[in-house]
Amino acid sequence: MSRLVSFLARPFSGRSAIVLFNLAIMAIAFDILWDMVPLVLSAADDIDELERVSDGLGTILIAYGVLAEERESLMKFARLYPAMLSPVQERLDHLSHGYGMCFLVIGLFMEMGVQLVKIPDAILDTQGLEALIFGVNAFFIALTLALMTRFTWRVLRAKAQAPAVAPAEA
Repeated sequence: MSRLVSFLARPFSGRSAIVLFNLAIMAIAFDILWDMVPLVLSAADDIDELERVSDGLGTILIAYGVLAEERESLMKFARLYPAMLSPVQERLDHLSHGYGMCFLVIGLFMEMGVQLVKIPDAILDTQGLEALIFGVNAFFIALTLALMTRFTWRVLRAKAQAPAVAPAEA
């Protein structure tokens, strides 16, 4: 079983895999943002569509955030560490932890926005606030794109040097 886990984890743990995942998520996020902004600004009733796209991307960000944040633990669980542990891998772990936490928190806030709209109006009346709530989610998507661009750039430039500065420390 551990050989299977190691075999499966190896291609998904390297710098190239992180960059490819980031680019795929960025493409999805950009497409969603491109479609979402006109929906938020229009007077049409597109709440269901806004819920679906916000919910979908929020879930992706939560999953990817946890995966990135726990990269070091996953490498140990797959028994790729200590054999593959190097200063570059430590730097990637540090970067992944900080940015993964950011993506997790952004995804959770996006999900909270969706759930605020889904709560029945008898309990929490959000009538007329949907555009504001989904506008905030659009801001979170733009923030995700900026953070993921920076994360990708820093992963590509990662070298064996002093530990990276996490997003909160930068």
